[in-house]
Amino acid sequence: MTIPSQSFADKFKVAALYHFARFDRFADVQAPLTEVCEKNGIVGTLLLASEGINGTIAGSREGIDTVLDFIRGQPEFAALEHKESFADELPFYRLKVRLKNTERFAQITCVPTFADSQIPTKPSNWT
Repeated sequence: MTIPSQSFADKFKVAALYHFARFDRFADVQAPLTEVCEKNGIVGTLLLASEGINGTIAGSREGIDTVLDFIRGQPEFAALEHKESFADELPFYRLKVRLKNTERFAQITCVPTFADSQIPTKPSNWT
């Protein structure tokens, strides 16, 4: 049995991406990135944070390529890699380009370790 090959020309491109990098100006990139996505009919979610970018977006092949070029145009993400697939319908209904606040994690000064929990206890005190 031969399965006919299906053309990807009429399908939507879906790109999943992430890249860890120091990205202190992540808030400054939110508006221009949103604008590029909107102008190219892109939907999905992109998260920007001080430690990088993460997200999944969908749209036309040309639109996705334009957005990926914009992201790679940021020096921090020049080496960005992504995975792509194709869909018959757009898998998302809207665009979200969000900022992820990681300051609260940076303020943690003491994280308990396994060694901290090793307090000798008699078996009779276990219950």
